[in-house]
Amino acid sequence: MDRRIASISSQTYNSFNVLILFWIVFFCFLLPGNFAWAEVQDETLSLSGVVRQISITEGSLTLKPKEGRRQRVVFTTETLYEGVLNASEIKVKQKVTIWYVRENDLLKALKIKVMPELGC
Repeated sequence: MDRRIASISSQTYNSFNVLILFWIVFFCFLLPGNFAWAEVQDETLSLSGVVRQISITEGSLTLKPKEGRRQRVVFTTETLYEGVLNASEIKVKQKVTIWYVRENDLLKALKIKVMPELGC
């Protein structure tokens, strides 16, 4: 009889540990940092076109997409670059793709990818 009680109590103890572990993992995903990242991913948009104007001092560039009107995008020290090391290497008439978020009526660049120039 004692063996059966010991067996039941060890099964209950193991089930309790699994349940506690589940709740710990579940609540770790509910931390504020994870919510913030999910919001940024959902709000991230992209825009491709040709650079028409760039101002390093203002931290902005004007992009002309294939369709639609020109868009002014601001970049910061947090902006990531692909194809160039930084914004000072971006030139007028280069084709770029920009991933951005809208903040206070501004398009804030998260990443700028400069397309390689092909030709002779």
